Amino acid sequence: MAQVTTAEAKRRFSELLQRAHDGERILVTRYGEVVAEIGPPKQPAPSLEEFRRSEGAVKGSALDELLAMRAEDAA
Repeated sequence: MAQVTTAEAKRRFSELLQRAHDGERILVTRYGEVVAEIGPPKQPAPSLEEFRRSEGAVKGSALDELLAMRAEDAA
């Protein structure tokens, strides 16, 4: 597993993210102590369709909710 210092991670962040995307795990150290790990997610993010199925239908919108609250305040 590769190691980089915090200063090096800051300079090469885009490259490190690409390496993580490619499956590599990189340890970030500060004063010789590991403080973070950059790597691919342990579970891939669900597709939008999977997320919508798991969360169920969205009821109303934020705008509808705000308008209802405003109407309650005016009453």
